[in-house]
Amino acid sequence: MLRSVLAMSFLVVACSSSPPPPSPQPAQDGAAPEPTPVDAGGDEWLVGVLGQTGSLECVGGESRRWVDVAPAIGATTITADALADDLFDRPVVARGSIVADPPARTSERSAAAEPCPPAQMRSDWIETPRGVRMRRDGSPPPLPHFAVQELRPLAELAVQTSGETLTVDFRNPLPVELHGVELRMHYEGCHGKPGTAMERHTVGTLAVGAGTRASFPTLVQSERAPGRPEPHRAFSLQVIAQGEHAHVDVDVRVAELGAAVKCPGE
Repeated sequence: MLRSVLAMSFLVVACSSSPPPPSPQPAQDGAAPEPTPVDAGGDEWLVGVLGQTGSLECVGGESRRWVDVAPAIGATTITADALADDLFDRPVVARGSIVADPPARTSERSAAAEPCPPAQMRSDWIETPRGVRMRRDGSPPPLPHFAVQELRPLAELAVQTSGETLTVDFRNPLPVELHGVELRMHYEGCHGKPGTAMERHTVGTLAVGAGTRASFPTLVQSERAPGRPEPHRAFSLQVIAQGEHAHVDVDVRVAELGAAVKCPGE
């Protein structure tokens, strides 16, 4: 699932003559990144990681397969005319509309399917056709369904590694002001059954085109048990924000942004 940094081309789901945005430039000396022109059209905006939902079914005991697979942004299922493979597992910006009732689909379930044995996993893990997604505090509830008119990579989010520090540049990608903006770096434990840790950077309000910069350590020490601190590596970045007609549900692995962090000794 690891891939290179986001390509900067739009994926146009409905016809659009808008040119692609320029490549994001990291802020210098703590300044916010330069604003990117945005298309003010469209009624609703959904920002999150492009993934998939589906149902697991088992046939003949241990045989597991995914059925009824559908694309999703964050936890919200979407309808789109076409989706490029290299956009999956990466944050995207979608313009479209909220649909109260998702379009009906023919189920792929087998008549011979049996309940699958429960998987051994943490309570915050959600199994998907593209791997494990995390339940995160602060994430908005999923929309009923989202009909995509236009979709592009979230070029306004970048992460760079320098020594023992991760630098995050984020710029408001939407034509509306964002409130309650917060960047959260989530860490996964390096030993045994992995524990978790989190550090946050509170921003507040970001005007249209405004940006922010935050720094996080690549490794933190966190106690998995009292008196037993253990190293935890930076694993995923969560962006929390709210705005009029804006729905932000970003939780992206830093490796997908070209900033993979290894545990000590790896």
